[in-house]
Amino acid sequence: MSIFLSMHLSLMEREIENLGHGSTGQIELSRTAIGDIGVTIPSTELLKKTESLLSSFIERRRLNDLESETLSELRDALLPKLISGELRIPDAEKFLEEAGV
Repeated sequence: MSIFLSMHLSLMEREIENLGHGSTGQIELSRTAIGDIGVTIPSTELLKKTESLLSSFIERRRLNDLESETLSELRDALLPKLISGELRIPDAEKFLEEAGV
């Protein structure tokens, strides 16, 4: 699904929720309210430009998530050993190599 379409659907979902009435977590919409929801269909050119602009941000976020996961694994592996005194800082690099991190 294109980034543009995904963003647009998210905005539409919020608009639908705002138009709805009801309680207990169920939204009731009248036919009039549904008819008032506007749908924008962008040109193929606009979709391609949006994808091009946003794809680098999405890739950067993916890489940041991977890095964050690696750092969390390092923390989880090292911190208990450092706190207990089982591992001293000069030994940390050797431990990481043995752990495959």
